[in-house]
Amino acid sequence: PTVAPLPTAAATGLSREDWLRRAERDRARIGRRGPRYAIQLELACELPTLEDAWKRDQPAGTMWLLASPFRGRTCFRVLWGRYATIEEARRAKPGVPAFFVTSDNPPAVVSVP
Repeated sequence: PTVAPLPTAAATGLSREDWLRRAERDRARIGRRGPRYAIQLELACELPTLEDAWKRDQPAGTMWLLASPFRGRTCFRVLWGRYATIEEARRAKPGVPAFFVTSDNPPAVVSVP
């Protein structure tokens, strides 16, 4: 399933509730037969971090969200791509936006519910 891109201009100034609704829509789009793997770019707990990440959604619509509890609060798993197999996700990993490739927090192939 494809996700409608969240334009960069529209990403700024969104409330936490807006981002939570986006994460709920993205989770619903997965469905039971949807993609099983994605590449997690980061875990964003602060809105400015999430907005900054969304500026790098290339190609537009490739990134998506899942809400995730972390240390007593709701944060967002920023995900890139949707893949049917772990091998497909591993092959795609070198193509993630360079902004997210750091030694402290490298992108990781993850299974999605």
